[in-house]
Amino acid sequence: MQNSLFSGVREKNKELVNKLKNRKKATKQVSKNKLKAQLNNIEKRVQQNFTEEEKQKIEVITDQQKLYKFFTKDELYAVDTESDVVGSNPDPMLDTLVGLSGYSKNNNGIYVPIKHKKTNLITFNYKYDYDKQLTYNQVSEVFREIDKQYIFHNSVYDIRVFINALGQFDKNSTGWETYIASTYLNENEKHSLKYLYDRYVLGKSEQESKSFKDLFKDINISLVPIYLASLYGAKDAIMTYELYEFQREYLHPEGEYIDQTG
Repeated sequence: MQNSLFSGVREKNKELVNKLKNRKKATKQVSKNKLKAQLNNIEKRVQQNFTEEEKQKIEVITDQQKLYKFFTKDELYAVDTESDVVGSNPDPMLDTLVGLSGYSKNNNGIYVPIKHKKTNLITFNYKYDYDKQLTYNQVSEVFREIDKQYIFHNSVYDIRVFINALGQFDKNSTGWETYIASTYLNENEKHSLKYLYDRYVLGKSEQESKSFKDLFKDINISLVPIYLASLYGAKDAIMTYELYEFQREYLHPEGEYIDQTG
């Protein structure tokens, strides 16, 4: 991949970072008891909403070669970032890339932990070695070696996070944007991933849809055990890919309904 593609963005990012050096990160302080209660609720929700079959189709990758192998089976992948959001609003300049997820037609969903923190508050028996998480450099090396197309939901944020953390990411490799596609199909509705997936892929009403993401409010994703984060993160990538498959039939030149929709 050509780093020159990102030189302008990276220089702009450096300028902004210099301006923000003296700005204190407005992280919310969460008590230990509240954090433990939140994590227990997340675990309980996981048990209620993920079948054993679904869990078996999600893999945590902490080996660089396995990550590379994942990106050799297909040409199109849904990818998503998990970041520790600073303050109340996501900001790709301030948020830290904690992990990334992916999914493609011939792969299971994956989650790649990078910056998760082990905490003694949690006694869940999740057997992951926090010292074996992949580094930014290792993930960056994989992306430099592969030449694929990616599906995003809100690529404006995710790509900036990738570039800031990994030093490079080919913006021209974006093959589909489900958020933008949803505005073409119906601009007068919500465009959150969960809402769109439940309505158009699962056929659920808004009343039936319950957002798993609500459980992660006011909690730093880096403190969520890798196992729980993997289910949440990989599920986002799977939803993004399946939403793309729905949208493609209406918006792609080869889509089934393109003649009807124009």
